Amino acid sequence: MSVQKYLVVWDYGVGGIWRAVYAESAAAITDLYPELDVVDENALPNWMTHAQYIEWRDRRPDLAESLDEDPRHLLALILEQRHVDSARVGQIRPVFTVGYDDDTSSRWTWLRANTEVQIRTLFPELKIRHGRDDEWFSEHKALGLFDAELHDIDDPDDQFLDGVRRVPALANQAPLRPVTATPRSGVSSR
Repeated sequence: MSVQKYLVVWDYGVGGIWRAVYAESAAAITDLYPELDVVDENALPNWMTHAQYIEWRDRRPDLAESLDEDPRHLLALILEQRHVDSARVGQIRPVFTVGYDDDTSSRWTWLRANTEVQIRTLFPELKIRHGRDDEWFSEHKALGLFDAELHDIDDPDDQFLDGVRRVPALANQAPLRPVTATPRSGVSSR
């Protein structure tokens, strides 16, 4: 398989870093770096023109990276962030709003985890909701789609996470990309 240039973005919550990564496939990138979103040239976001895609993909060739080489720029930064995040294990951990929507069910809750990377790695099918949207929260709670109990990613017997593993439609689909994760107020995030 030949190596191609892909446009990727690392959405770190309050912005994103856009770079080019050389790889054999988009899946090869997300398998190694689930923190990254790969932009499909044939299915661009509504707001992005093809000219913008080319411009962003080809901008800063000095910062482009290859999966075949040692990480130097963005990929090294992601690995460094993973190391920082793993050092926080055992400390006060943030709480994320997570959930899933498929053709037959929808379920959302609060999940205590070390990092967003931990959630994406262990449960790539979960969406992570960033920010506060009181109307969205009220609607989902009123419809019975929001479980207000606090769950823990490290609890092997957690009922919500066990339920996620058993939803057939989620088990057979490509991982969902994050929607939006801001820790709830009063919880230390970092």
